[in-house]
Amino acid sequence: ETYSLEKLKIFNDEVVIDCGANFGDLYAWTLVKKLNVKYIAFEPSPREFECIKLNCAGKKNNNIALSNKTGVTEFYLKSSSGDSSIIEPASGFTKKIDIRSVKLEDYVLINNIEKIKFFKLEAEGFEPEILEGSKKILNRIEYIGVDGSPERGKNKDWTINTVKKFLLKNGFNLIAIKSSNFYAKGLFKNKNCNESK
Repeated sequence: ETYSLEKLKIFNDEVVIDCGANFGDLYAWTLVKKLNVKYIAFEPSPREFECIKLNCAGKKNNNIALSNKTGVTEFYLKSSSGDSSIIEPASGFTKKIDIRSVKLEDYVLINNIEKIKFFKLEAEGFEPEILEGSKKILNRIEYIGVDGSPERGKNKDWTINTVKKFLLKNGFNLIAIKSSNFYAKGLFKNKNCNESK
């Protein structure tokens, strides 16, 4: 509900990309809706990825972080609260590890993904950088759902306004936002994409 998914018309065989997949909740939602989508998960945290392999068996599950750089990067683990991030959390990470990272545009181009129905972006404050690494393929994405909650680094900065500015500048409209004192999640639609099917 917080991602306003009721506004989407997703059909079988459409591509859904889940950044910060955690336990695969978005995939579970597609199953509840009796949809057979082409689900692609990105979950860099090793512990959560073990859950992804179980919950999203047979799907394209990537134990990689999306970023604005393709390569290797530091990653702060905070699995107990689902707050692991490339940016050091405000408090209490358990461990720092090196992980592989990829720009979404590189992944999409290498894998010849022509159209993405929905891109869910939840990266504990790293959302602006991931969008920067997606710039070349934004025209292939119909909807983007972004968690812009106050999770960026030690100051717990909100990212919703930065993300909104970027997406409005790059051809998207904000069609729904749900927020409180603790979270802000926006659903954006590509102005140049007609509703498929």
